[in-house]
Amino acid sequence: MDDYDNVPIEEYGLAMLRGMGWAPGKPIGARCTQVVELKDVVLRPKGLGLGAESKARKAPAFVPREEGQLVLRKGAYVCVEQGQHKDMYGQVEGLDEENARVLIKLALSGEVVTANELLIRLVHRKEYQKEGKLLNKDKFEAYKRKHEPKEEDTEPVPLPAESSSKKRKSEKSHNLREGSGKKESSKTSHHTKSENWLRPQIRVRFIDDKFRNGKYYNVKMTIEDVTSRTTCMCNTEDGKILEDVAASMLETVIPRKPPGYVMVLTGRYSGQVGNVVQRNKEKSRAMVQLLRDKEVREFDYDAISEYIGDISDQYY
Repeated sequence: MDDYDNVPIEEYGLAMLRGMGWAPGKPIGARCTQVVELKDVVLRPKGLGLGAESKARKAPAFVPREEGQLVLRKGAYVCVEQGQHKDMYGQVEGLDEENARVLIKLALSGEVVTANELLIRLVHRKEYQKEGKLLNKDKFEAYKRKHEPKEEDTEPVPLPAESSSKKRKSEKSHNLREGSGKKESSKTSHHTKSENWLRPQIRVRFIDDKFRNGKYYNVKMTIEDVTSRTTCMCNTEDGKILEDVAASMLETVIPRKPPGYVMVLTGRYSGQVGNVVQRNKEKSRAMVQLLRDKEVREFDYDAISEYIGDISDQYY
């Protein structure tokens, strides 16, 4: 009886075989003369249907094993790698450990969806903020490779040396022109510069009256995807998609009704979201309280635009 109690439960089968005269390396059965290799039984992943083959890797860790390791938990940033929401980024809203599924709030639409934990990839917050709002990442990368100049094409061309007197004259004339045009330049839009101000999930106004015979002139729309430094994809209020829209065709929109959330498009605070607390129509400037540091700062109307995306990640 003591021997019976001392046998671990996982070795009961071997103990019974040894009791019937079997030894390791011998075939099982009176008429069997060949040793049959045992097959290792692999536990199927949770939530994987019958007949389906798992092509995913190991599930993300719930507990960090090394310093800096990403952990699957509420608030973590993920990218869906397979299924209906492939290549979409989101934030974990909850975990269903029994069924190995994850509740994810998509960054682009704000919709909460479920996905198998084997079909997602944990990402850092920087990658989430950079790639999370792209509507079509593959199309964006292809467009960027096609239209952006190569490095060898953008090398500066050396200019011939100027004499010191000629250089002083040119600097003087440049300063005179700069001083006389100071008032005029203050009225020009920031968007006439080469600075990249286009951002996804901001509302803009279409100001090109020649595009498609002025059909969209003065119409408000949302930037869904930025395809290059100077072009984007817009979505009208009636759901129509406009591709290859140039930045020169658009202008920023300042929200009128609270809560008036705007995104900073240029300068030191570019990419941050804030709430408009005061507007100055005469000077075309607004006081904005940034959500991250709660500081109130003044911006030109051309440097901000109404933001309709998710503001939850702005508090971290």
